[in-house]
Formats: sequence, C-alpha cells, structure tokens
Amino acid sequence: MSARMVTLAGIATLSLAVVVLAQERPPLTHVPQKQQQKPPARQQPRDTTKQDDAAERRRQMLVELARIAAQEAQRRREAQRQPPPQRVPSQPIPGQTTPGQPLPTRPGTTPGTRPEMVRPTFPPPASAADDERWFTAWEEREGLFEAIDPAAVSDEEKKWAIATLREEAAFLQRHFLRTKEGLGEAYGAYYIDLALFVTKLKDPRSIESLAVAMDVAPVISTTLAEMGDPAVDPVLAAITNPFLRESSAYTLGKFLQGSREGRSRLSPANVTRIRQTLVRAALSDVPSLRKNALRALKNVELTSTEQTILRRAGVQP
Repeated sequence: MSARMVTLAGIATLSLAVVVLAQERPPLTHVPQKQQQKPPARQQPRDTTKQDDAAERRRQMLVELARIAAQEAQRRREAQRQPPPQRVPSQPIPGQTTPGQPLPTRPGTTPGTRPEMVRPTFPPPASAADDERWFTAWEEREGLFEAIDPAAVSDEEKKWAIATLREEAAFLQRHFLRTKEGLGEAYGAYYIDLALFVTKLKDPRSIESLAVAMDVAPVISTTLAEMGDPAVDPVLAAITNPFLRESSAYTLGKFLQGSREGRSRLSPANVTRIRQTLVRAALSDVPSLRKNALRALKNVELTSTEQTILRRAGVQP
C-alpha cells in the first residue's frame, strides 16, 4: 500500500471517530446559562412567614376574646331581666338537708339554725343553638390553644385562654344537664390541657375560671389556695354547684391547710367563713360532699360550738 493511500485511510478513520463522538454528545441548547441552573429550593412557609403567622394568631385570639366578652355581656343582661332566685326560709338544724336542695352558703347565722339557701349562679344560661355553635367550633379553639408557645405567652393569649376555660366549663355543665352525656375523649383531653395551662399561668385574673374548673385536677385547688383571699369567694360560691361542690369542699380544706402552713394569706374573717361553710357541708345528705368537708375540717381544731352542731346532726367530727 502506498504512503498516499495510508494517509487517506488515516484521515477517513479520524473523520469517522469525530462523527461518532458528535453523535454521543448531548445536543446543545440555546437556553441561557442562568435558566439552566436548578432553581433554589423553596423555603418552608413557617420559616419565611413566622412573624405573619404569629400576628394572625394574635388577631384570631383577639376576635375570639371579643366574641366571648360580648356573649358573656349578653347573658348578664338577660340574667338581670330574669326574676331573682327563690330562697328557702331558714329552718331548724335537725340534721340533713332536703334532697334536691343546694347546700346553704350564707355564713354568719346563729348556731342552731340553718342559713338561707341560694341557687347556684353557674353555669350562666345559654340557648341550645348557642351551645351547638360553641361545640361545633371546639377544634378551631383547640388549634388556637396548641399554637400558643408556652415559653413566650403574650398577654392577649393569656386573656384568651382564661376566658375560654370559663366558657368551656359552663358549656360542659349545660351540655350534661341537657343530655346526661359527656363529649368524648378528644374534647376532654383538650379541656384538661387548657385548664392545666391556665393553672400554670399563676395569673390572678384566672381565679374565676379556675374556680369553675376545680374538678379537673387537685393542682387547681392548690393554686387557688395559694392565691389567698381573692380566691375565697369564687370557691365558696361553688359549694352550691352539683358539679363542683365536692371539689369546692376539697379546695376550702386546701385554704385552711395553706393558712396553717403559712402558704396562703387569709384574713380571720375568711377563715371563719370557710369553717362555717365546711361545717354546713358536713351536714349534707350527699355522702361525697360530707366526706370531703369532714376531711377539710381536720386542718383546724374544731370549736366546742362546731362540735355541738355536728353532733346534734348525728355527724361524727
């Protein structure tokens, strides 16, 4: 083979290799280099809108708080238009209260007579339609509650939680009075968590709400007792409530225990009122209330007058 033919064969081989390589290379495009680059990953909405979410959460709570306040004001106006509660005249103290009547709560009467009995004022009245709307929206309220950061609770969130707890307690009692049924495990868990959250706030504004949720946990009773004099009246008022009377007697015992141990600041007048209320509760025909009242009275030394009243009624101090 001549040198010329060898050269031509080499050129042909090189050309064929170039063609093959060109076919294996990915085709070029006319898209600018910036558009070929992979767009950056989108940031999570929580990272980019955290402040906006917090502001919206606060706005929703303020709206809900205003709605609760307006509803409570309407109920108070309706209650003022209703006739005053009937009172049962005073009667001798022969022993037990009449079945079905609330326990007397007015202190300061002469030993040997039973004071006037007052109907409970809680829960406030509400229509079945209002309660149905309240129940329908409970998961929304649960969402607002779960969005609260326990490490950085704003004042608006505190007020919302305190007001909501009182409304939840009122609704639960009205619902049971109407239906004799509970509301399920999920709702109960939310209610308990809300009550314990408000308890941990140690906020004096929460006294009235905690006083109607005393049946949730003993820690609520201890917290109320530590708040001293300002918490006495709401707890005393609950002694007439069939849902709260046992818890009220238990909490009154915590007041006396805290006063004895120096953890509760109580005036002498309030100590006297608590003792009188517990003595009357010990005369109840409700065994659980009578038992709690007698246990609470063990935190003090009974006077001879108190012992006489209990013995006349056939109750062993």
